[in-house]
Amino acid sequence: MNSNTIVEEAHCLIGPSSLPARSVCPCHDSAPGGSDAQSGTRSHKVVEANLRNSQPMTPPVEDLIGVMETPADCGVSPSDSYMENTTEDEIARGVWGAKTIKSLQEETSPGAFIHTESRVKFVDNNGLTDNVRDALRGKFGTVDAYWEDAAAETLYIADYKTYATTNEDKSYLPQGMAYAALLNSVFMGRNREFKRAVFFVVAAGDRTVQRFTFSMDCAYERTADVIRRVEALKYSNVFPTEEEARAHCGKPSAWCKTCAYSATCPAISRAVQVVSGGGILTRPLAVRMALVPVLESFVKGVKAEVRATLDKGERVFDSESGIEYVLAERRGKSKLADLRGLAESVIIYGVKPEEFAAAVSISKTAVEGLLKACDERVGRKGKKADREAVYARYFNDPPLEKYVKRLS
Repeated sequence: MNSNTIVEEAHCLIGPSSLPARSVCPCHDSAPGGSDAQSGTRSHKVVEANLRNSQPMTPPVEDLIGVMETPADCGVSPSDSYMENTTEDEIARGVWGAKTIKSLQEETSPGAFIHTESRVKFVDNNGLTDNVRDALRGKFGTVDAYWEDAAAETLYIADYKTYATTNEDKSYLPQGMAYAALLNSVFMGRNREFKRAVFFVVAAGDRTVQRFTFSMDCAYERTADVIRRVEALKYSNVFPTEEEARAHCGKPSAWCKTCAYSATCPAISRAVQVVSGGGILTRPLAVRMALVPVLESFVKGVKAEVRATLDKGERVFDSESGIEYVLAERRGKSKLADLRGLAESVIIYGVKPEEFAAAVSISKTAVEGLLKACDERVGRKGKKADREAVYARYFNDPPLEKYVKRLS
């Protein structure tokens, strides 16, 4: 398949969001989106709606050719633009994401307009090398948020992750570099060029932000390199089948959890064989730790395949061993219906208030989101300080925690 003639679809076949995983394993293909993906879409809409509400309703007149943004709706509150069935948790995460992106913009380029949900397609021009142009031609993606500092020749890009955390063994830098390359190609087409970019990963999973700074030249070269490796495996017939490609070039990593081939990939099979043969016990501790996310991906993939098979009414049975799995029923977890009533009841019984508080799990951000949603629902223009006065005294300052992070 010639990558230069890829048909423009809703999602680019080798788009920016696919590059973090593919920079590690060029054989990676994302598994179909499940409930988390749908939840992420709803929370992204919350981010977009709140960002649009925090600034002028229309972008500058000199908006980019080649960048398409959804026009803002005038005179509506952010909640009017939320998707149906958006949960309070998704709202809380999205509100935090929007506020964080807005604060990053004010910190880096005060007064700059934040472009949101911008669909950007590569613009071919003579200011790039042939290798870069060939790799990026036809590529496109949707940028959550970006803003400019023309005086400093710096482009700022923010990507919101609904459930990601910055302490996991994943790097989203290749995605940011691809966005920068696409955006700058459009600017170059208008004789405006940025020398560097700053990419923020706004991770709502643990309410943290990760910052990357890089040159545009680096963004172009690194992005083109990843795309060329993926295209070489998928479209150049180097290997007769994708299965054989994965057998030779698949690389187990934390990204295996999101791969469509996690249950059957030969690369994961090699890791499983190391365990089943007992060889893992003789490996260095760092190597054993590196295998953990691979094995978790294998387990997750097998469980998902079993459930899908049973849901289709098919049998999961091995005649040789007699092992069989079937669907059964059990009651799910009870959901708390009346927190206040429960608190009063258990405290009257003799439970100390601090003991009850320790057993209840809710974050400041979640409470802030609930109060903000309440303000919007009743048409009240509440201030953040007023909302904090409602809940801040009921929380302790969190202690610093240590966690294990992979460096290489």
